[in-house]
Amino acid sequence: MSATETIKAVSNSTKVLVTPVILVVLLIILFSLVLKTGVTKLMSLNKSLAESKKEEIALSEKLSILNTSKESALSLADLSVVAIPQENPALVLISQFKKLATERGLALNSIDSKPGSVISTEEIVNEEIEFNLDGPIASIFDFLKSLQKISPLVTLHEVKISQTQAVARSKVTAYAYYAAFPEVLPSISTPLSQLSAEEKDILAKISSFSQPTFSEISPSGPYQRSDLFNF
Repeated sequence: MSATETIKAVSNSTKVLVTPVILVVLLIILFSLVLKTGVTKLMSLNKSLAESKKEEIALSEKLSILNTSKESALSLADLSVVAIPQENPALVLISQFKKLATERGLALNSIDSKPGSVISTEEIVNEEIEFNLDGPIASIFDFLKSLQKISPLVTLHEVKISQTQAVARSKVTAYAYYAAFPEVLPSISTPLSQLSAEEKDILAKISSFSQPTFSEISPSGPYQRSDLFNF
């Protein structure tokens, strides 16, 4: 075989091998891309699975805490809302004051309320309530002492007492408090912390306070009339 024929044969063999080699290279590249994509998706799925397990554990812990607390702290939730309500409690407190004054034989008069200030650190608003008390000095002192154990919460700002031979008069300035409820609630997957011993003591203390009495008015009518012409 001449040199020319040899070169021609090698060239033909090379041409025959080029196509399979190209196909093999393409298959290797395609396999690498598929493998890379698969590994990426697998890692993403593993991460999602880990996050799901973490959320499941957090929800299980929340459920356990709620089941444990529902017979104790959660039963006092409404009382805490009454202690520091969402809206101005001036009218409710005035009703409480009248009740306490009547029980002690005191005359409550010259009642006035006006906006106080905002406690910025806690976003709590106070309402200033002024009133006069007339009656025995001992009963007035007992009334003022009783304000420490009523809901909504109230604090004494100023007390002026003047006394005659017959009765004593006290001019009282007190502060009531209220605050808006949180507008944004935490995520359901956020871990729930248990109440501390101090927080439980506060709730227990509030539960012993004198609570306001709320009246429920039943709806009146419309009623069915057997005789449509009898009013």
